[in-house]
Formats: sequence, C-alpha cells, structure tokens
Amino acid sequence: MKHTLLFSILFASLTSLAQYKDSLKRFRKLTKTYQKSSDFAFIPSGSYQRVENDQNYMQKDVVGFYVRAHSVSIDSFFMGKFEISNEKYLEFVNDKIKEDSILGTSFLPDTLVWRRPEGWGEKYTEYYLRHPAYQNFPVVGVSYTQAKAYAEWLTEKHNTDEKRVFKHVRFRIPTEEEWEYAYKGGLGYSYLPWGSSSTLDH
Repeated sequence: MKHTLLFSILFASLTSLAQYKDSLKRFRKLTKTYQKSSDFAFIPSGSYQRVENDQNYMQKDVVGFYVRAHSVSIDSFFMGKFEISNEKYLEFVNDKIKEDSILGTSFLPDTLVWRRPEGWGEKYTEYYLRHPAYQNFPVVGVSYTQAKAYAEWLTEKHNTDEKRVFKHVRFRIPTEEEWEYAYKGGLGYSYLPWGSSSTLDH
C-alpha cells in the first residue's frame, strides 16, 4: 500500500494534473475492489483524540468533566479484518521448518500460556494449536518477534503471487496509535468503539 501510494505521488510530479487525477481515480477504484474481495479493510487517513488509559480518560474538576487527550494524525492503511488463525500461522511455521528445522520450530507459539492453577486450560496446551476443531481460532501465545517474522514471511509470499492486486505490499504489525484509530471507527473522542468510556454501556 505505501509503495503504491508513493508511486502515485512521484508520478504526479512528472506528469500533468489531469494525468495525476486519472491515476488517483484508478488507485481509489482498485482500493475499493480489493477491500470488497479480501480479508483487509481500508482505513482512511484522519485523526483522533488519544488518551493513555481508561482511568484518566475522564477527569473530574469543580466545573464538571473534561477530556485529557491529545490529537494524533494517522495516514491511510489496510488492516486485517480478522485475527491470524492457527491454520494460517502453522502454514508460516511449516514453511520455516522446511528451510531450517531448528530455526523453524522457534516460531512455534508458547502453548503454556493456557496453563492455569485451576487446571481448566490444560487441554488447550495440547490441542488448541493443532487440533482441526481450532484451526480457524486466533493463534495465541505468539511473541512480538514471532509476529514480526510472520509479517515478513507474508510480505514475501504476497509479493511473489502472480495474482496479487497491488504489486508491492509490506505487511507489518500496526502501531498502537493505528490500532486505536481503527477500532474507534471514526469516533475520535470515544475511548471505546461503541461511543462510551465504560465497558458497561455496550
């Protein structure tokens, strides 16, 4: 997405305004088509009011309530509509194991995150990642390093696919600001996506 948009900007500096508008029109049409037929949503550029945490979202003074926040601007980007599933993540791990069995196994999630003193999660430590019943469930126990490696693998896989829509795409982990901006759904002053600062209002 970033490479494609950058190309459009550089192209405009070398051609007429009419050609630039035509290029931008085709880019937007392509974006809409891609969004409808993929697992990714287009997040338009914009800004929102960011706070550090739920506790200091609303602070009370003698007059009433006021918002302690600062404005953050975000460039447009594509974001996955769904979490990465066990099935998709295992495809990545298996590809890495084929390249290097020792290095590949280092990308396996930590299944012990399911272990609890009460014992209720013990079965998940053995079955959650690999059992067919959980193949479409979101992968759990992945570190930041593993998630970053998955994004790099997905980038390479996409850019070698002859049927791809965008020629040069880079997958990565969204920043904290991008994540907040996306889940707010355009509600700039809302701490939560349903327009409230409380989980009890949903």
